[in-house]
Order: sequence, then C-alpha cells, then structure tokens
Amino acid sequence: MQMINTDRRMQIGIILLLGLVLIGIYGSNIKNINTVWELADEAGYLCNAAYLSGTDWSDVATTIPYYGYGYSIVLIPLFFLCKNGVQLIRGAICINIICVFILYFLQIYVISAMFKKLEKAVIALFSFLVCLQPYLMGNSFNVRCESFLTMWLWLIAELLIITLKNQKIINYSFLALATVFIFFIHTRAIIVAGVVWIILLGLTLKKDISIKNIICYSIIFVVGFLLLFKLKKSIITTSMHLVVDDSTTNTNLLSVDYIRQRIQWLLVDYKLYIIAFCSKILYLIFSTGGMILYGFKEMVYQIRDTYINKNIIKNATCVYFFLCFVFMMMACTLNGVGDADNFAYLFYGRYYEYTISVFIFMGLYSAVYVEKNNMEIINILVTIFTGIVTGLAGRIFLTSDEIHVDVCRIPGFSSLVPQDGSFNTLVLHCVMCSALALSITYFLRSKNKLKVLIPAIIFVLFINIDSKSVDVIKDINEKAHGDVGVAEYILEHSDKEVNFVDSNYKYEGYYSRMQVLIKDKKLKVIPNQDMSQIDKGTYFITYMSSELGKKYENEGKLVKKGAVFGVYQN
Repeated sequence: MQMINTDRRMQIGIILLLGLVLIGIYGSNIKNINTVWELADEAGYLCNAAYLSGTDWSDVATTIPYYGYGYSIVLIPLFFLCKNGVQLIRGAICINIICVFILYFLQIYVISAMFKKLEKAVIALFSFLVCLQPYLMGNSFNVRCESFLTMWLWLIAELLIITLKNQKIINYSFLALATVFIFFIHTRAIIVAGVVWIILLGLTLKKDISIKNIICYSIIFVVGFLLLFKLKKSIITTSMHLVVDDSTTNTNLLSVDYIRQRIQWLLVDYKLYIIAFCSKILYLIFSTGGMILYGFKEMVYQIRDTYINKNIIKNATCVYFFLCFVFMMMACTLNGVGDADNFAYLFYGRYYEYTISVFIFMGLYSAVYVEKNNMEIINILVTIFTGIVTGLAGRIFLTSDEIHVDVCRIPGFSSLVPQDGSFNTLVLHCVMCSALALSITYFLRSKNKLKVLIPAIIFVLFINIDSKSVDVIKDINEKAHGDVGVAEYILEHSDKEVNFVDSNYKYEGYYSRMQVLIKDKKLKVIPNQDMSQIDKGTYFITYMSSELGKKYENEGKLVKKGAVFGVYQN
C-alpha cells in the first residue's frame, strides 16, 4: 500500500482536528462523574494531595494504603481551585483527559522519530486510535494515575530520543529526573526505570555514549531518588503513626521479602502462573482486535533491522518499549494469579496495559503497510491456544463461575461479558471474537485496496468497548449521586469537623468517599462503641445499611438519605 501524500498545512490541520475530536469524545463524559467509587484507590491518590496541600484528612489516612504520590502532585492545585468534592473529582478527571491529549502529541513526536517516512497525518490517525483504547477510556474517568502514567512512559521515550540526538548533560539530567519520577507515580513503574538503565549501560559499553554522560545521569538519578523517597517516607510515616497495625499502609510497597515470596509461589504453583500469563495474552488479543500480535511481531523486526543498520536512536526506542512491555508482563504474572473468587484478577489488565500503546500502533502499521506473511495463521493459533489454557482456570483455580464487568481491572472486556454468563462462556466468546477479528484482518490484508478498512474496524471495536465502559461508570455514579446530597447537607449543618460513626459495613474504610465529597472539612471517624463522644442533637453520618443506621432510622432520626450514607441526629 502506498503512503498517503498530503501537504504540510493539511497534515497540521488533521493533527489538530483529531486532537480536538479526542478531547470532545473524552470531555463529553465528564458531566456523568460526581463521586469516587473505586476505593481505596481514588481516595488514596487524593489523600496524598490533601496531605501535600495542608488539608486534614488524617482519620481517612489510617485506613488507606500507600499510593504513589507522583500523580497526586498534579492534583494539589485542585484543593485550592475547587469549591467542593464534586468539583475536586471532576477536576481530577479533567487532568486525566489532559494527560490523554498530551499523550496523543507525544506519540506523534516519538513515532515520527521512529518512522521518518511515514506521513504525519497517518501517524496522527493511528495515535488517535491508540488513545481510544479501552484501558485509557476505562481508567480516565476515575481518580487514578493510569492516564498520567501512560503519558509519562511516552515522555521518557521522547526524552530518550532527544538525549541520544543531542548528548548534552542537561538532556541526561532531564531524562534522569523523568525516569526516577515514574517510580513515584506507581511502584510497578520501577520496571521502566530499570529498562532505561539497561539501555544506557548497553550504549555505554558500545561506546555510543560517553562515560561522563552516564556518570551525570547516575548522579542526578540517585540524588533525585533520595529526595523523592524522603517525601514518600514522610507520607507513609504520617499515615502509619496514626494506627497500631501498619499492615494497611504497608500495602503497595515493594520489598525483597515481597519478591522472594512471589518467586516461592511460582516454584510451587507454576502451572497456575502459566494460566495467568496466557489469560493476559488472550485479554490483550481481544481488547486490541489482535493488533497486539501484529505489533509485537513488527517490534521484533524493527529491533532486528535497526540493530543491523546501526540506527541507534530508533533501536534504543524500540528496545525501551519492548522491554517495558515484556518485563511488565513477567512482573504482573509473577505478582500472583489473582483471587480465586474473582475472575477479573486472573487477567488484571490495568497493571500492564500502560505499556501496550506502541504495540497497538505497530500493529496498525504492520497490518496496513507490511506485506502479508505466514504469521497470519500463527496469530489465530496463538489465540486458540491461550483460550484453551485460560479455560483451565475455571477447572483448577477459580472457585466461582460468576463474571461481571470490571472497567478498572479489565476494561477491554466491558462489551464481552454476557448476561447470566459463566467464565467458560466468557473465554469462548473471547476466542471466537478474537479469531473472527484476526480472520477479517487477514482477508483485508489480502486485498490491497481494502487495507484502509483495518483502522476503521479497530475504531469501531474501541468505540463499542468504550461506550460500554462509560455506561457502566455512568450507572455507578448515578446510583451513588444520593451521597452528594448527604455531603451538601452535612456541610450546611456542621461548623467544624464532620462526625462519622464507623459501624459495620461490607467494605472497610468506605467512608473515604464521604471525606472526598466534603473536601475541606475533616471527617472525624468514631468507632461504633464510642457513640458517647457525639453530643445530643448533633448530626453525624453512618452507613444506612448498618445496624446503627437502621436503628436510628426506625427511631425517626434519619434526616437525610443518600445512596450508601445517611445523616442522622443523635
């Protein structure tokens, strides 16, 4: 297929137009968001920002694990600009969308540096499609770091290209700071920092970069890490000193014992880990319309060809993305096979999907521009094989056959989960749909003039999955909207702290939602047995479904009803 030729002015127009359309697609859904619901994650990132902005959320901090504060830093201004909790949440969603918008342009820059002969308009179109992937859409409408993390991964790629093009100390300094910072966005991103080290050390051994530059990079990296780690310890210490049992705040932290334990589990139950790995591959095949397979193959070829041709910059960039993906998949598989009662943890796409964007792009490029070869049949065979292995999980691992839509962990399956279906039904549908998508791609690739339809098919697939994810998120927010009214009512009738009685509820620490909604006032959490601390006639909040909530409601003391919470008068 010949490259599309367009003049420079038209290409810029296409790039900007697609960027605006992207903002429009994402931005049209902000109005549907009014609360946090994936707890404690969302409250955890906001809790860091509250601490860093001087807002007292200390009682909530006792029950929330440590979450990387790199994302929380960009949320700090919201505590000064937003008037209430709903604005705070929507402000965070706006930041996520801005990250996707920046990601779109970063992809154009990086891919343009990798594929100099590919038209900018084509790169923009493929980048636009990549930004519609289910992972980004499903995780942009809650207060989590995924959009920011994906953007930062590509920012490092851009800085790597700039640094290798112009090997100045200032460029190595910026690359070091960006690389060390990603670890503090999320602990799992330590993989990315390690990959950059591998690349730079390899280039040093090949004498493509000087000893002086690698020393500069190392010093900036170490100093930056120590300073950022000190702030991390400050956040953890602030939470941990408030509680006797520090098991909660130790969650999400990486240690030697943690890694050793996972390796021991792997050696004992290696069969389960094979199933977990295959399930993740199957999930990616379906959620990308098979583009992950085309992209992986193309990436391997690009690494080989650029190494032979001594194209240092493109080779280093390809190796960067390739190793980030491979190591992340290995780490996520090593982390465990999931929860036997919840099938979503077997796939858990969110933890590694931030590394797949470039493979979707490579897949589109390969499907449209690279000649057909014998890999087509292999792709379908891989799909069938991973489907068979994944199906074994229902027999030897999962204790429940229940399936559900989970837009946070497996957004790529949002359109796949059938009503009243089972795990085996899900896997069967996944294999059939994936094989069909690959077969259609195979057919279109055999007809040169029809290749242009492949991006259109991926667009339809992504939009279909995205619409299902957004519908689920919208429904969750609509059902939870009553709690916004509870927050507004208690703020009107409380001068200082807001009392919350922690009575029995199925989710521990779920009151963090209410702390986010009341924003500027501290939620004072009182154990059920210490009700005597609340003066007579004083308003307090508790769970409506709890024994205490039902008791006070029967006594006529429920003054404001919400979705989960209620306002009561003592």
